[in-house]
Amino acid sequence: MRPVLGEAEGLRQARERIHDLGRSRKREAARSARLYSAAVDNALVRAMVGLGTVGGVDGRDLGQSVCVVAVGGYGREALCPHSDVDVLILWKDLSHKEAEGVCGRLLYPLWDGGLQVGHRQGSVDDVLKSCEQDPVARTALLDLRYVAGSRLLFDELSRRSEGAWESWKHNFPSWLRDDNAARFRRYGESVFLLEPNVKEGKGGLRDIHWLLWAARAHSGARTESDLLLKGVVSAEHYSDLMAAYDFLMRARSQLHLHLGRAEDRLLFDYQEPVARSMGFQARGGLKAVERFMGAYYGHAYRLAHLVGLYVARMYGFYWDETSDDSLRAAGGTLVVGPSAPRASLGASAPDYLAEGVFVCERGTVRSTQPGVFRERPISMLELFAFLQRSGGRLHHETSEQVHDALAGLGKRFRASPEAGGLFREILEGVNVFRTLVAMHRSGFLGRFLPEFGACFCQAQHSRMHLYTVDIHCLYVVRELERQRDESAKGPMGAFWTQPSVIQGPLILAGLLHDVAKASGTAHSRVGAQQTSAVLTRLGYSQEDTAFAEWLVRHHLLLSDVAYQRDLNDPATHAQLRAVLPDRRHLDALLQLTWADTRATNPSRATSWKKALLEQAWHAARNALSEAAGDTPEDLFGATRARVEALLGSELSRAELEPLVARVFDKSLGDPGVLSRYRPEDLALHALLLGRLSQPSEDGLTSFVSDLRVLTAGGVSRWTVCAEDRPGLFGLLAGALSTCGLNIVEADTHTRSDGICVDSFAVVDEEGAPVEDGERWTRLEDIASRALSGRLDIPAALRALRVQTEVDRRPAEVSVRNNLSEWATVVEVVAADRPGLVFDITQVFGEFRLDLRLAKISTRQDLASDTFYVVGRGGRKVGQRRLRQLARALEVSCQ
Repeated sequence: MRPVLGEAEGLRQARERIHDLGRSRKREAARSARLYSAAVDNALVRAMVGLGTVGGVDGRDLGQSVCVVAVGGYGREALCPHSDVDVLILWKDLSHKEAEGVCGRLLYPLWDGGLQVGHRQGSVDDVLKSCEQDPVARTALLDLRYVAGSRLLFDELSRRSEGAWESWKHNFPSWLRDDNAARFRRYGESVFLLEPNVKEGKGGLRDIHWLLWAARAHSGARTESDLLLKGVVSAEHYSDLMAAYDFLMRARSQLHLHLGRAEDRLLFDYQEPVARSMGFQARGGLKAVERFMGAYYGHAYRLAHLVGLYVARMYGFYWDETSDDSLRAAGGTLVVGPSAPRASLGASAPDYLAEGVFVCERGTVRSTQPGVFRERPISMLELFAFLQRSGGRLHHETSEQVHDALAGLGKRFRASPEAGGLFREILEGVNVFRTLVAMHRSGFLGRFLPEFGACFCQAQHSRMHLYTVDIHCLYVVRELERQRDESAKGPMGAFWTQPSVIQGPLILAGLLHDVAKASGTAHSRVGAQQTSAVLTRLGYSQEDTAFAEWLVRHHLLLSDVAYQRDLNDPATHAQLRAVLPDRRHLDALLQLTWADTRATNPSRATSWKKALLEQAWHAARNALSEAAGDTPEDLFGATRARVEALLGSELSRAELEPLVARVFDKSLGDPGVLSRYRPEDLALHALLLGRLSQPSEDGLTSFVSDLRVLTAGGVSRWTVCAEDRPGLFGLLAGALSTCGLNIVEADTHTRSDGICVDSFAVVDEEGAPVEDGERWTRLEDIASRALSGRLDIPAALRALRVQTEVDRRPAEVSVRNNLSEWATVVEVVAADRPGLVFDITQVFGEFRLDLRLAKISTRQDLASDTFYVVGRGGRKVGQRRLRQLARALEVSCQ
């Protein structure tokens, strides 16, 4: 018999009142969790009373035959608004059919009240037997709480489970290690994920659950309070653990309330509303969501470290250590975490090495004199120098000893020549990244370099930036070391091949380039000032200090030029000449820029972006040569000879000469075209011009095209040659969008004979070159129908947008005449969507502007595009129309 819905309605009303409390009182997560548990308790108690009212089974009193037990989060009285409710129903002297009926009558009020219920049922023997082969089920026995029914059954289960745990204890540590390793593999190896899981991720609520279970199995601790009362953790660490637990419970509760359902992933789109609901506000130049996520990462980092520390003290292993063999195994990418870096120690790590008070044993470095760091603060730097030489990882207890001695590091220590000298030596060695991470983990790095410490766990609310500022900066150091060790040829190897390279200033520029983001100001300028102060304090020369300061101040220069500027525009060359002191600065800037790109988002550090940066490096090198007064070779003659050589194997002399003449003779009206294109590009233009002049079978050729997959560049290049017409570039861009292809760069050149050559570098939805022949056949068909008027591109794009979730963020548009000597430069930053480039070019058509060059850059879901346009007669847009053009583009990009 199903119970009256009044019980379920009462439960729903109680939950809604608790929801209101959670929304109005931002710091009531723990109390609300207890109230949720109490509301469920009340419903189950009433249901249990109801069982007695209907007379039990065969006249028996079910109050003596059935017991309702809370387990899991419900057992800990830690329910969030939409948490699953885990219930164990014990029974005796009932058939399975009778037990099924009893369980249904007990649980219907919870189901009808809108709760997700996870339940198990059986006799005490059944429960204990199921736990024999199920370690997960065993942990449920650590969170038992009586709710209703037979006390005798509950006491029997409690007594017998205690005895069973005595025999299970010896397997608990290995299972604890393996289960958490699997959890981290599934939910993320790092605390610093863009979209962390508040419950199961590293540094999430599950970590403290595991600490409680480990303490229960090891020391008999039953509650959070017992962690302190039984001396499992120190008072200071208990305070940190509970602060982290309270914050995570509040965040999870507000996430549930915001969505109206169970969700433990703090996805990017949820972070802003959760930040507001928790009372965070913008301050100090930082967004409310950045302050919220910074607090989240800080609590999660501390929680993960402390749980790992105390599990290690109880069971002898740290969270992400698996075995001595794996600690010595090579391979993998070094990552940052509370015990990081996690990857290999390398084959050079010794089994045993001693030096002074430090030893490296089985790959782990520790101090043999715990008090040495308080007595001699300089010994901290000596420890890290030893760590660097040994190739080992820092023992968690030694890390804590360093952390406990940080109060002794003041201004005098930071400015001491001895400390500065030791730190400089570390920066000139190998394993710099690993060593800096060990410093960071112990808190030493932020204390010794307070400029860096200010950005600890500072979040960046951007899909492009995967890591907090401090972790990103450390990863830049990792990438700089990787680039050094790769011994790359060409531009990427130019800096490292210089004689007597001093890497310390470059390493520090990488470590400090973004630290001023913590203040929310113009971070390049402020960061440069802070960098100068750091290097001066460390004892670097004026030359090295100025070098690192310049790199930080201009660390965005090369990427801005590569992705947004015409590399052949004299104005671009003038900008580079005004900023670049010499080749050493340029070569180092390329290293820093590429390391910054790879450390920001590895998936976006494509070979195409690398190629663009190298092209910008070449342009900057040429600009420096111009500044030095170098005499250039005969560009026209040399380029023409190279094009003739490239075409000589494909064409006869009779075919070759007119095509080459057409390319070069008709290009003289645009002095920059020969420097804009490589000889290989001009050779392709010649072939396309020849094909365009040959009539097709129907007597007309509307366009000809060429597709090349540039595997090394990470893109496919589609080059189209056609007679110029209004909106040609936009129609071709629209055809690409209709096929689901993404434009990463585009170039357009209209010759003086009215022929236009448009080139598009494109990738597929996964950011990879497009090699599918059928897709390109479809593109050619769509382009042909669009140019002949048989396909309505705007309508096709509207249909695509209906299927795509559109971001309504306002566009940022800049229209300026001072960035180029020959064109008006339009910069658009807008939410990316199908057909965005087409819509922009439609506006250019309405203003009768010719598009000459397009730089298309899409970062995650944000388009950052630059267009070079000219008006009638090839002139720039008049001042009066600049604002009108900007406004029209803002409207078009919505």
